Amino acid sequence: MKSGQRQSINHLNETSREKSSPKSAEAPTVPIEDLFTSLNRHIQRSEFHLAVRVSDQVLSIAPGDEDAILCKVVALIKNDNIDDALSAVEK
Repeated sequence: MKSGQRQSINHLNETSREKSSPKSAEAPTVPIEDLFTSLNRHIQRSEFHLAVRVSDQVLSIAPGDEDAILCKVVALIKNDNIDDALSAVEK
């Protein structure tokens, strides 16, 4: 068997394995450091609604993270969502 044929067969085998293996229902986990980098960028750009979303992502990974809660509260206040900010503090 020629090497080109082997590569084609290997590619077909890999493709069929990918199709037959069940896909994970969970989204890939983003490292928390990357989330905080993104969070900082959104706050610097005054993209407070996005900062709230990223804060929620951090909190889904690390519930009770004080930095994420603080960032979320500040972003909510900056976005004039005072009631939501108070709710976030109370949790």
